[in-house]
Amino acid sequence: MNNSLHPSEKIRKHRILFLFTFIAIVSYIVWRMFYTLPTRYGVVSLLCGILMLLAEMSSSFEGVVNYAMMSHYIPPELPELPKDWYPEVDIFIATHNEPVSLLYNTINGCTFLDYPDKSKVHIHLCDDNARPEMEALAREMGIRYWGLANNRDAKGGNLNNAMRQTNAPICVTLDADMIPRHEFLMKSVPYFFLPKLKKDRTGRWIPKEPNEIDPEEKVGFVQTPQGFYNPDLFQYNLYSEGRYPGEQDMFFQEINVARSAYNAAIYAGSNTLIAREALDDVYYIAVDTITEDILTGIRIQKLGYRCYATSEVLAQGQSPITIKSLIKQRERWGRGCVDTFRQEPILFSKYLSFAQKASYLASYVFWWNYLRRFAYTLSPIITILFSITVLQSESTWVVLAFWLPYYLLFNRSLRVMSGNLSNQHWNGVADTVLFPYLIGPIIAEQAGIKQKTFVITEKQVTANKARSTFAFGLPHLVFLCALVASIVVVIVRSVMTGTIHSPLILFWLVISTKNIIFALFFMWGRDNYRLASRFFFSEPITVSSSQRVFRAVTSDVSETGLAFYFDDPQFIPEDTPLTVTIAYRDREIILTGKLVHIAPSGQRWKYSIHFDEMQQEDKRYYIAFVYDRAHSLPKAIDPSVSLLDDFNFRLGKRATPVQESMRKLPRVRLDIPFAGTQGDRGMLVDFNYRYATVQMEADLEPGQILQLHIAPALTLLLERDSDSKPCLFRVLGSEQYAMDEAVAPLLTGLAQKSPREKDALKATALLLARLPGRGMSVSAEKQHRGVAR
Repeated sequence: MNNSLHPSEKIRKHRILFLFTFIAIVSYIVWRMFYTLPTRYGVVSLLCGILMLLAEMSSSFEGVVNYAMMSHYIPPELPELPKDWYPEVDIFIATHNEPVSLLYNTINGCTFLDYPDKSKVHIHLCDDNARPEMEALAREMGIRYWGLANNRDAKGGNLNNAMRQTNAPICVTLDADMIPRHEFLMKSVPYFFLPKLKKDRTGRWIPKEPNEIDPEEKVGFVQTPQGFYNPDLFQYNLYSEGRYPGEQDMFFQEINVARSAYNAAIYAGSNTLIAREALDDVYYIAVDTITEDILTGIRIQKLGYRCYATSEVLAQGQSPITIKSLIKQRERWGRGCVDTFRQEPILFSKYLSFAQKASYLASYVFWWNYLRRFAYTLSPIITILFSITVLQSESTWVVLAFWLPYYLLFNRSLRVMSGNLSNQHWNGVADTVLFPYLIGPIIAEQAGIKQKTFVITEKQVTANKARSTFAFGLPHLVFLCALVASIVVVIVRSVMTGTIHSPLILFWLVISTKNIIFALFFMWGRDNYRLASRFFFSEPITVSSSQRVFRAVTSDVSETGLAFYFDDPQFIPEDTPLTVTIAYRDREIILTGKLVHIAPSGQRWKYSIHFDEMQQEDKRYYIAFVYDRAHSLPKAIDPSVSLLDDFNFRLGKRATPVQESMRKLPRVRLDIPFAGTQGDRGMLVDFNYRYATVQMEADLEPGQILQLHIAPALTLLLERDSDSKPCLFRVLGSEQYAMDEAVAPLLTGLAQKSPREKDALKATALLLARLPGRGMSVSAEKQHRGVAR
């Protein structure tokens, strides 16, 4: 999709695509309803055929509603607000059982929020476990604490306890892990004043005249996206954190934004600003439901409040880190949506428009998607293995004529209208991963069997712990066996008859097998070796030791350390204390630490530092520096990634063992040949300041000195190390290299020379006798004083 197009031009193209997609969908569904139900094959076939048709109809309905919204809506511009218009804001951070370290980061982010008058921003920690450590944290951070013991009303009751004792006209709800960026309020509060503003002829925002303001037009809430700074489980377990956007990105950045067209944006519980007046009118956050957010949002919209969802991620949290917590999270969401439809008469409400009802019905239908995936996967299996017909047709060509346009246009619309945030392959894999575990809870909730406890998503990251377990993949393994058996049967029948047997069924068997294999890759899990998430970005920093000061740029940062780039392989002795200086906002952050790893990275060298314990003020600013930015995960699907490439990539990642490197010196590959004055020949293979690898025709005795004159400005003195490593030489005078700024660029230049240039360079070598008790001759010791010239 061409993102440089004007929004109105994008909408026009989307409408054309949607029109053709709508025609294809209606044509296919009508054909399926009247011409393909297996009425001649018995009751079992007919029931299976009806269930399959219902699955396709529900999928098509959901797609039509979403595509219709995305092809018509242009989000409003963020208005410019006079500084004295910015009202007081109450920020409520809800916590239940999360660790102090997680809450520290969220509160810290709130304290760095931009606002014209920061005294108008009030931060509240709402703790429904009344933990002393949380009260101490609130006191340390200078915010208000609301402890609530024996809370029966879960998150809704926790928030209401604080909301009813405060009075700012705008309330912000944040989950415990959602860290806001500094512009969070400045890019969201102004939307509440859209009914009171207009643009003049020059395009400036100006206040409306009193007679131009509609007193009935009021903004109820503004939902900003829920973003995540760590790869979600689909990205992480499938090694796709550099290839695919987050699994939730399409909903929060496209679908929910488009729902604003019908005033049906969903209140998602966090990263949301709500008008106090709207909360008063609906008696605050809903209780007696496990998804208090969506129900509260619907009640606000039923009262006529205008609600918006925006597309820019302004706060980011931590996505589930285990397959168990992911399943519990989605079970809670799914049950909550079904329960909302049971509690709230949405389809029969006179206060909701037809479009709003359709939007919320599409949300409800979405949670039956897992039953649809089960039907899609099972139907070709029972057709081949049990001869149960689910679709009857006189001709394969007729099936293709109706199905192929439907399939291609449906998938094309998904990719285009999602802003390339998702595609059929990625959606199919995600649904296949979860469907065995969500079908039961959704059906149970629909039958009135409620979830008894409110389950909080696990947020504690543990190193060296597999993020999932293959035991969760047993249902998928059963399906894989059935799918493979079905494919074998189709192939055998094709060989026996001499014709391609059931090509469309074979296509769906292959698609389902692909999804199941990726689901098994997912369930295989992936060990986590990091306690802190990393952000990849470039910022100038200063790194200094007791001897030198270096200018560098960051490669990536985390809470516990950072990595930076040098253009040349600089020598920093192991265990040397380092000081890192970072300029952020109005302060220089000064941190200390030590090198833990060095490795080449393209044409540069990557150095990693682990920080010592930080001073409190430096810690506050550094944590803000780390999280006050967009995540560095993909923003769109790479269009060059093919399905085969995707499969090979993941298979290759699984087959490649994780190798931990503790290298703390830059090993420079040189491969420079040399010739000795006495006819000795060899090659200087590599060099890391402390040691060098040298290959020689003649073996030297331990302790013998080799003098290599590589270039006019570089002479190396190397001492043969030990009998056990005949190629290893100790570098004499390595400490001098740390002080000589000419050495690192010389090494880079030598390493980048072509093999022909290196051969022409021909370093000269001189073997020096050892001086007993000294390790080198007198002449060698004199030359050693000027190792690099």
